[in-house]
Amino acid sequence: MKRIVVFSILIAGLVFPLTTSAGENFSMGGSIGAISINGEMWYRVALQPVMKFNKLKVGLNLGLTWNDTDGIKLWEKEDWANLILFIQWAEKGASPLYFRIGDMQSATLGHGFILGGYSNMNQRAYLNAYRNIGLELDLNFEQWGLETVFSNIFPDRVTVYGLRPYVKPLKIIGSDIPVLSELAIGVSYATDVETGVAVDALANVPETKVNIIGADLDLPIIKGWLTYYLDVAQMLGHGNGLATGFMGGKGWEWFSIDYRFEYRNLGADFSPRYFDGYYEMGKPKLVKSTTERYNGWYGELNFGIMNAVYILVSYEDAFTDGTKMEGCPWLHAGLTLNENLFSITKQRINISAAYDYKNLGAVPQKPDDQMMQARVSYGVSENVDIIYVYTQKYAPDGQRINSTSIETKLHF
Repeated sequence: MKRIVVFSILIAGLVFPLTTSAGENFSMGGSIGAISINGEMWYRVALQPVMKFNKLKVGLNLGLTWNDTDGIKLWEKEDWANLILFIQWAEKGASPLYFRIGDMQSATLGHGFILGGYSNMNQRAYLNAYRNIGLELDLNFEQWGLETVFSNIFPDRVTVYGLRPYVKPLKIIGSDIPVLSELAIGVSYATDVETGVAVDALANVPETKVNIIGADLDLPIIKGWLTYYLDVAQMLGHGNGLATGFMGGKGWEWFSIDYRFEYRNLGADFSPRYFDGYYEMGKPKLVKSTTERYNGWYGELNFGIMNAVYILVSYEDAFTDGTKMEGCPWLHAGLTLNENLFSITKQRINISAAYDYKNLGAVPQKPDDQMMQARVSYGVSENVDIIYVYTQKYAPDGQRINSTSIETKLHF
C-alpha cells in the first residue's frame, strides 16, 4: 500500500488559509506558506479581501513572494493582473446584467450540456502560481439574452471560449400565453483552440482544437419547481448527442430539494458536458472513433434537511445492444453534516464524504473505477479549526493509494 501524508499543501507547499469576516459586506481570506514556481520553491504570504457594494463584489489577491536565494520576487505582468481575484456584478440569471472577471469556479452555458461547471484553473496556472483572468458576461432581458465564457481576457492566453445567444419568440411578437410565453430557444458554440480531443484509433494523438455547436430549448412550467429542457450538440469532426428532461427545486426553512432527470442519446465519439470543472487539468479528453450510439439516463437528487444535513446522489448510464458506454453506470454519492447538526456539542464540527463508482457492476471490475474522500473539520478553539482530509483510490494495477492532508484554518 502506498501512503502519502501531506500537511496543508497548496500547489506544492505548506499553507495555512486565513478567513475573517466583518459582516455581509466584507470578508478576508488568504494563505501563508510555500509554493513551487517553475520547479523552484518560494515562500508566499497572500491576503484576499472580498468587498461587496450592493450588487458589486470585488475580491483582491495581495501577495508577497520570496526565497532565501533571490529575496523578494520581482513582479511580472501576471502579478499585476492577478491583483484582482475577481470582480463580479450580480448573480447569474438574477439580473439583466451579470459579469465576473477573474477566477471562474463553475461557469455554465445554458443547461451545461456542452460547457457546465467549467473552471479556468489549468496546469499552467498551477505550475506558475497564477490564476487565469477569465470572463463571464451575460445579458438577460425580457425577450432575449446572451451568455459568454472566456478562459482568459488576454488574447495570447485565452484557449477556451463559448457563447449562447437565446430568444423568447412569443414575447418578441407580443404574445402573453401563460407558460408558453416563457419558452426560450438558444444556440451555443464552445471551443478550445489549444488542445482538442484525443481519439482512441489514432494512438491517443490529440487534435489541435475542439469545436462543439449546439441548440437548446427551455420551458419553465412551474416557476422554480419544474422546467422542461432539450439540448442537442455536435462535436465537429466527431459525433453528436441529445439530452432532454426536467429539472427544478425548492427550499424551505427545514427542507430543500433540487433535482434533474434526463434521457440521453449519445454517439460514442461525443462527450456531454465536455468542458467541465476538471477539463483544464485533464485535457485532451478521449473520445472513441466508432460510430456506435448509446441511449441512457442521467439523474440527480440533492436534499437539504434542517440546514444541517445535505445528501446528493447522481446516477448515469448509457448502453447499446447490451454494451455499456465506458464509465457507465456511474454512481456518485455525497453527504455533508455541518455544524448545525453538532450544535449540542458546542463545537464547530463539519463532516463530509463523497464516493464515486464508475463501471458499476462490471465483470471483471477495474480497481481504479472507485474513489472515496472524507473530510472532517474540528474547532479546537474559538478561532482555530483543524481539517483532516482522507482520499482513497486505486491504481490500474490494483494498488491502493491513500492520501491524507491536515490543514489549520484560522478565523476571527
